[in-house]
Amino acid sequence: MDARQIQSSISEEVNRVVSRQQSELLSSLQNMMDSRLSVFQQNIQQISASQICKIEDNLNEHYVFRKKGNENQYKHEARVLTKLKEAREHLNCGSDDGVESAKSSIAEGIEMVKNRQKVIKLADSSQLGWKVVQEYQANPIADDSDDEKKMYRAQMRAERKVFNGRKRQRFEPYQKKPATVSRMETDERSTSSGKPGRCFDCGAKGHWSRDCTKKDDKANKNNRSAREEPEFVTGEIRNLIEKGCVSRVREKPTVVNPLTVAKNRNDDGIAAGSSFEVTSNVCIGIQRKVKFTSATTEFIV
Repeated sequence: MDARQIQSSISEEVNRVVSRQQSELLSSLQNMMDSRLSVFQQNIQQISASQICKIEDNLNEHYVFRKKGNENQYKHEARVLTKLKEAREHLNCGSDDGVESAKSSIAEGIEMVKNRQKVIKLADSSQLGWKVVQEYQANPIADDSDDEKKMYRAQMRAERKVFNGRKRQRFEPYQKKPATVSRMETDERSTSSGKPGRCFDCGAKGHWSRDCTKKDDKANKNNRSAREEPEFVTGEIRNLIEKGCVSRVREKPTVVNPLTVAKNRNDDGIAAGSSFEVTSNVCIGIQRKVKFTSATTEFIV
Protein backbone atom coordinates (compact mmCIF):
# COMPACT_ATOMS: atom_id res chain seq x y z
CA MET A 1 0.00 0.00 0.00
CA ASP A 2 1.54 3.23 -1.11
CA ALA A 3 1.27 6.63 0.62
CA ARG A 4 -1.67 7.79 -1.50
CA GLN A 5 -3.83 4.84 -0.44
CA ILE A 6 -2.92 5.30 3.21
CA GLN A 7 -3.90 8.96 3.09
CA SER A 8 -7.20 8.09 1.43
CA SER A 9 -8.04 5.50 4.10
CA ILE A 10 -7.27 7.98 6.86
CA SER A 11 -9.48 10.62 5.28
CA GLU A 12 -12.41 8.22 4.97
CA GLU A 13 -12.09 7.13 8.59
CA VAL A 14 -11.94 10.71 9.81
CA ASN A 15 -14.97 11.66 7.77
CA ARG A 16 -16.90 8.69 9.11
CA VAL A 17 -16.07 9.55 12.74
CA VAL A 18 -16.95 13.22 12.26
CA SER A 19 -20.23 12.29 10.59
CA ARG A 20 -21.12 9.95 13.43
CA GLN A 21 -20.33 12.57 16.07
CA GLN A 22 -22.40 15.14 14.23
CA SER A 23 -25.34 12.76 14.10
CA GLU A 24 -25.04 12.02 17.81
CA LEU A 25 -24.80 15.73 18.60
CA LEU A 26 -27.88 16.53 16.55
CA SER A 27 -29.77 13.69 18.20
CA SER A 28 -28.78 14.93 21.65
CA LEU A 29 -29.83 18.47 20.77
CA GLN A 30 -33.16 17.22 19.48
CA ASN A 31 -33.83 15.16 22.59
CA MET A 32 -32.92 18.09 24.80
CA MET A 33 -35.19 20.42 22.85
CA ASP A 34 -38.03 17.93 22.99
CA SER A 35 -37.59 17.55 26.74
CA ARG A 36 -37.46 21.30 27.27
CA LEU A 37 -40.50 21.86 25.13
CA SER A 38 -42.38 19.11 26.96
CA VAL A 39 -41.59 20.65 30.35
CA PHE A 40 -42.53 24.09 29.05
CA GLN A 41 -45.79 22.72 27.71
CA GLN A 42 -46.57 21.05 31.05
CA ASN A 43 -45.88 24.27 32.91
CA ILE A 44 -48.15 26.16 30.54
CA GLN A 45 -50.91 23.60 31.09
CA GLN A 46 -50.54 23.79 34.88
CA ILE A 47 -50.62 27.57 34.85
CA SER A 48 -53.64 27.53 32.56
CA ALA A 49 -55.45 25.07 34.82
CA SER A 50 -54.74 27.20 37.89
CA GLN A 51 -55.91 30.33 36.12
CA ILE A 52 -59.10 28.62 34.99
CA CYS A 53 -59.85 27.50 38.55
CA LYS A 54 -59.29 31.02 39.86
CA ILE A 55 -61.53 32.46 37.16
CA GLU A 56 -64.26 29.99 38.11
CA ASP A 57 -63.90 30.99 41.76
CA ASN A 58 -64.22 34.67 40.86
CA LEU A 59 -67.33 33.97 38.81
CA ASN A 60 -68.90 32.03 41.68
CA GLU A 61 -68.20 34.87 44.15
CA HIS A 62 -70.79 37.07 42.42
CA TYR A 63 -73.57 34.94 43.88
CA VAL A 64 -75.14 36.67 46.90
CA PHE A 65 -75.95 34.31 49.77
CA ARG A 66 -78.80 35.06 52.13
CA LYS A 67 -77.04 33.44 55.11
CA LYS A 68 -73.45 34.08 56.14
CA GLY A 69 -72.91 30.50 57.31
CA ASN A 70 -73.85 29.08 53.90
CA GLU A 71 -71.50 31.53 52.20
CA ASN A 72 -68.54 30.56 54.39
CA GLN A 73 -69.16 26.85 53.87
CA TYR A 74 -69.48 27.32 50.10
CA LYS A 75 -66.22 29.26 49.89
CA HIS A 76 -64.43 26.57 51.88
CA GLU A 77 -65.71 23.82 49.59
CA ALA A 78 -64.74 25.88 46.53
CA ARG A 79 -61.15 26.28 47.77
CA VAL A 80 -60.83 22.54 48.41
CA LEU A 81 -62.30 21.77 44.98
CA THR A 82 -59.75 24.09 43.37
CA LYS A 83 -56.88 22.16 44.95
CA LEU A 84 -58.31 18.85 43.76
CA LYS A 85 -58.65 20.17 40.20
CA GLU A 86 -55.05 21.37 40.30
CA ALA A 87 -53.92 17.92 41.46
CA ARG A 88 -55.83 16.29 38.60
CA GLU A 89 -54.18 18.55 36.04
CA HIS A 90 -50.74 17.83 37.48
CA LEU A 91 -51.32 14.09 37.24
CA ASN A 92 -52.47 14.38 33.63
CA CYS A 93 -49.03 15.72 32.71
CA GLY A 94 -47.47 12.34 33.49
CA SER A 95 -44.11 13.74 34.61
CA ASP A 96 -42.32 13.40 37.91
CA ASP A 97 -42.70 17.12 38.58
CA GLY A 98 -46.42 16.82 37.89
CA VAL A 99 -46.76 14.03 40.44
CA GLU A 100 -44.98 16.10 43.09
CA SER A 101 -47.16 19.11 42.32
CA ALA A 102 -50.27 16.93 42.59
CA LYS A 103 -49.14 15.67 45.99
CA SER A 104 -48.60 19.25 47.13
CA SER A 105 -52.09 20.33 46.00
CA ILE A 106 -53.71 17.34 47.71
CA ALA A 107 -51.80 18.09 50.93
CA GLU A 108 -53.04 21.70 50.86
CA GLY A 109 -56.63 20.49 50.37
CA ILE A 110 -56.31 18.10 53.31
CA GLU A 111 -54.97 20.92 55.49
CA MET A 112 -57.96 23.08 54.56
CA VAL A 113 -60.38 20.34 55.59
CA LYS A 114 -58.56 19.81 58.91
CA ASN A 115 -58.65 23.53 59.68
CA ARG A 116 -62.37 23.66 58.87
CA GLN A 117 -63.06 20.74 61.19
CA LYS A 118 -61.11 22.49 63.95
CA VAL A 119 -63.11 25.72 63.73
CA ILE A 120 -66.38 23.75 63.63
CA LYS A 121 -65.43 22.06 66.90
CA LEU A 122 -64.43 25.45 68.34
CA ALA A 123 -67.81 26.94 67.43
CA ASP A 124 -69.68 23.94 68.82
CA SER A 125 -67.78 23.95 72.13
CA SER A 126 -68.52 27.63 72.87
CA GLN A 127 -71.84 29.18 73.84
CA LEU A 128 -71.07 32.11 71.53
CA GLY A 129 -70.72 29.82 68.51
CA TRP A 130 -69.26 31.29 65.32
CA LYS A 131 -68.49 34.64 66.96
CA VAL A 132 -65.52 32.94 68.62
CA VAL A 133 -64.42 31.56 65.23
CA GLN A 134 -64.56 35.04 63.72
CA GLU A 135 -62.29 36.36 66.47
CA TYR A 136 -60.02 33.33 66.06
CA GLN A 137 -59.65 33.81 62.30
CA ALA A 138 -59.29 37.59 62.58
CA ASN A 139 -55.81 37.16 64.11
CA PRO A 140 -54.09 34.39 62.10
CA ILE A 141 -50.55 35.23 63.30
CA ALA A 142 -49.80 32.43 65.73
CA ASP A 143 -47.62 29.33 65.95
CA ASP A 144 -49.02 25.87 66.49
CA SER A 145 -47.75 25.98 70.07
CA ASP A 146 -49.76 29.15 70.71
CA ASP A 147 -52.94 27.88 69.04
CA GLU A 148 -54.64 26.99 72.32
CA LYS A 149 -53.85 30.42 73.76
CA LYS A 150 -55.15 31.99 70.59
CA MET A 151 -58.45 30.12 70.95
CA TYR A 152 -58.76 31.26 74.57
CA ARG A 153 -58.12 34.89 73.64
CA ALA A 154 -60.69 34.62 70.84
CA GLN A 155 -63.23 33.30 73.35
CA MET A 156 -62.56 36.22 75.70
CA ARG A 157 -62.83 38.81 72.92
CA ALA A 158 -66.12 37.35 71.69
CA GLU A 159 -67.59 37.33 75.21
CA ARG A 160 -66.50 40.93 75.74
CA LYS A 161 -68.12 42.06 72.49
CA VAL A 162 -71.39 40.29 73.30
CA PHE A 163 -71.43 41.80 76.79
CA ASN A 164 -70.81 45.31 75.47
CA GLY A 165 -73.49 44.86 72.83
CA ARG A 166 -76.07 43.81 75.40
CA LYS A 167 -75.06 46.70 77.63
CA ARG A 168 -75.77 49.20 74.86
CA GLN A 169 -79.20 47.79 74.17
CA ARG A 170 -82.08 49.70 75.73
CA PHE A 171 -85.49 48.34 76.58
CA GLU A 172 -88.79 49.86 77.64
CA PRO A 173 -89.49 49.12 81.34
CA TYR A 174 -93.24 49.21 80.80
CA GLN A 175 -94.85 47.69 77.76
CA LYS A 176 -98.00 49.15 76.32
CA LYS A 177 -100.95 46.80 76.66
CA PRO A 178 -103.29 46.35 73.69
CA ALA A 179 -106.84 47.57 74.24
CA THR A 180 -108.32 44.24 73.15
CA VAL A 181 -106.43 42.21 75.76
CA SER A 182 -107.53 42.13 79.38
CA ARG A 183 -105.16 43.19 82.14
CA MET A 184 -105.18 39.73 83.71
CA GLU A 185 -104.18 38.06 80.43
CA THR A 186 -101.45 40.64 79.88
CA ASP A 187 -100.02 40.17 83.38
CA GLU A 188 -99.99 36.39 82.95
CA ARG A 189 -98.27 36.70 79.59
CA SER A 190 -95.72 39.17 80.99
CA THR A 191 -94.95 36.90 83.95
CA SER A 192 -94.56 33.80 81.80
CA SER A 193 -92.32 35.53 79.26
CA GLY A 194 -90.02 36.98 81.94
CA LYS A 195 -88.52 40.45 82.33
CA PRO A 196 -84.97 41.42 81.38
CA GLY A 197 -82.51 42.20 84.15
CA ARG A 198 -82.76 41.40 87.87
CA CYS A 199 -85.18 42.19 90.67
CA PHE A 200 -83.96 45.02 92.91
CA ASP A 201 -85.45 43.31 96.00
CA CYS A 202 -84.35 39.66 95.79
CA GLY A 203 -81.73 39.83 93.00
CA ALA A 204 -83.28 37.01 90.95
CA LYS A 205 -83.77 37.13 87.18
CA GLY A 206 -87.03 36.99 85.24
CA HIS A 207 -89.12 39.53 87.15
CA TRP A 208 -89.02 43.08 88.47
CA SER A 209 -89.44 44.49 91.94
CA ARG A 210 -93.14 45.24 91.54
CA ASP A 211 -93.82 41.55 90.69
CA CYS A 212 -91.51 40.07 93.33
CA THR A 213 -93.10 37.36 95.48
CA LYS A 214 -90.17 37.19 97.91
CA LYS A 215 -90.53 40.62 99.46
CA ASP A 216 -90.13 40.87 103.21
CA ASP A 217 -93.06 42.13 105.24
CA LYS A 218 -92.77 45.84 105.80
CA ALA A 219 -94.93 48.13 107.91
CA ASN A 220 -94.08 51.83 107.74
CA LYS A 221 -95.04 54.21 110.51
CA ASN A 222 -97.61 56.86 109.77
CA ASN A 223 -96.24 60.23 108.79
CA ARG A 224 -95.96 62.98 111.37
CA SER A 225 -99.05 64.78 110.06
CA ALA A 226 -101.17 61.68 110.72
CA ARG A 227 -99.67 61.05 114.15
CA GLU A 228 -100.46 64.63 115.21
CA GLU A 229 -104.15 64.20 114.27
CA PRO A 230 -105.11 60.81 115.77
CA GLU A 231 -108.76 61.72 116.39
CA PHE A 232 -109.27 62.99 112.85
CA VAL A 233 -107.59 59.91 111.33
CA THR A 234 -109.53 57.47 113.50
CA GLY A 235 -112.83 59.17 112.74
CA GLU A 236 -112.24 59.25 108.98
CA ILE A 237 -111.20 55.59 108.91
CA ARG A 238 -114.39 54.70 110.82
CA ASN A 239 -116.47 56.65 108.30
CA LEU A 240 -114.80 54.85 105.38
CA ILE A 241 -115.48 51.47 106.97
CA GLU A 242 -119.14 52.35 107.49
CA LYS A 243 -119.50 53.49 103.86
CA GLY A 244 -117.84 50.30 102.56
CA CYS A 245 -114.93 52.12 100.92
CA VAL A 246 -112.40 50.07 102.89
CA SER A 247 -112.66 46.91 104.96
CA ARG A 248 -110.87 45.35 107.91
CA VAL A 249 -108.47 42.47 107.32
CA ARG A 250 -107.46 39.93 109.96
CA GLU A 251 -104.04 39.23 108.48
CA LYS A 252 -101.48 41.96 108.21
CA PRO A 253 -100.71 42.90 104.57
CA THR A 254 -97.23 42.34 103.17
CA VAL A 255 -96.56 46.07 102.90
CA VAL A 256 -98.29 48.73 105.01
CA ASN A 257 -97.82 52.22 103.59
CA PRO A 258 -97.83 55.31 105.82
CA LEU A 259 -100.84 57.60 106.20
CA THR A 260 -100.58 61.33 105.50
CA VAL A 261 -102.86 64.17 106.64
CA ALA A 262 -102.74 67.50 104.78
CA LYS A 263 -104.30 70.85 105.65
CA ASN A 264 -106.41 72.80 103.19
CA ARG A 265 -106.95 76.55 103.17
CA ASN A 266 -109.78 76.29 105.68
CA ASP A 267 -107.55 74.20 108.01
CA ASP A 268 -109.72 71.15 107.30
CA GLY A 269 -107.80 67.90 107.36
CA ILE A 270 -107.21 65.87 104.20
CA ALA A 271 -106.06 62.29 104.85
CA ALA A 272 -104.44 60.35 102.02
CA GLY A 273 -102.94 56.87 101.91
CA SER A 274 -103.34 53.35 100.59
CA SER A 275 -103.32 51.21 103.78
CA PHE A 276 -103.19 52.23 107.42
CA GLU A 277 -101.73 51.26 110.77
CA VAL A 278 -103.86 52.16 113.82
CA THR A 279 -103.17 51.97 117.54
CA SER A 280 -104.91 48.59 117.86
CA ASN A 281 -102.51 47.05 115.25
CA VAL A 282 -105.51 46.18 113.08
CA CYS A 283 -104.73 46.91 109.41
CA ILE A 284 -107.22 48.47 107.03
CA GLY A 285 -107.00 46.90 103.56
CA ILE A 286 -107.88 48.88 100.44
CA GLN A 287 -110.64 47.45 98.25
CA ARG A 288 -110.42 50.10 95.52
CA LYS A 289 -109.29 53.68 95.01
CA VAL A 290 -112.06 56.08 95.96
CA LYS A 291 -112.47 59.75 96.76
CA PHE A 292 -114.69 60.58 99.73
CA THR A 293 -115.84 64.18 100.17
CA SER A 294 -117.80 65.60 103.09
CA ALA A 295 -118.75 69.14 104.05
CA THR A 296 -115.45 69.86 105.78
CA THR A 297 -113.03 67.06 104.80
CA GLU A 298 -111.68 65.32 101.75
CA PHE A 299 -110.27 61.81 102.18
CA ILE A 300 -108.44 59.98 99.36
CA VAL A 301 -107.48 56.29 99.44
